[in-house]
Amino acid sequence: MKVLLFMGNLLLKACEAPDVQHYFKIINNENHPVSYYVGESYPDTLIQQTKPTIKTVQPNSSFKESDWGTWEERFNKIEGGKISVFIFHSDTLNKYPWEEVRNGYMILKRYDLSLEDLKQRDFTITYP
Repeated sequence: MKVLLFMGNLLLKACEAPDVQHYFKIINNENHPVSYYVGESYPDTLIQQTKPTIKTVQPNSSFKESDWGTWEERFNKIEGGKISVFIFHSDTLNKYPWEEVRNGYMILKRYDLSLEDLKQRDFTITYP
């Protein structure tokens, strides 16, 4: 349990079990930025019709994705039992309109992962 002192008042914050995971990490081992989004419509692995929120990972660095609840909570809402992580060359997204990226399936790589797959990878996706 964390104890926080806020302007003279004592606040208590309950901690979750240490094995509850709230994020995953994307490692980019390339010398150029890559961009990605997480799709939740597996087994449909087409690129989303409307442009989703896309995040970028700089060359030879990593990024922690953590803008949702636990993975267990998220996977309980996914009918296909897997997520698809679409990796793009950032230059491709800057050069072409989304419709062209989608129609040409201009991805570098797609990872289709179950919760068990993520656990086995220690919640880390390494590209390439």
